[in-house]
Amino acid sequence: MPLSAAEHCLNTCCTAVCRFVDPTNDVTGLSRYRKALTILFDPARSEVKLKQIRVSGPATVEADWTLGGVLKLPWQPRISTIDGHTVSDSTSIDLALEHVQ
Repeated sequence: MPLSAAEHCLNTCCTAVCRFVDPTNDVTGLSRYRKALTILFDPARSEVKLKQIRVSGPATVEADWTLGGVLKLPWQPRISTIDGHTVSDSTSIDLALEHVQ
């Protein structure tokens, strides 16, 4: 998948112990989540798009994004969009601890 604003946000905002939860995965760590995505999606025909990023509290940043693309299955189904939401709370650590879609 091409490097996007959403992925750049994840690269710079997530801890090594950030938990990623989606309809098919529940993994800890950005590298494991990336691997899970590349197992499911064809990187050449898939993308993540940042929809919005905002400061929602004195120590909290939230991002909304979409993920879509072609699954690595024999019939190559296209997933139009999966909405995601990332919360970064820097009250205890300067990086995101959980990412849920």
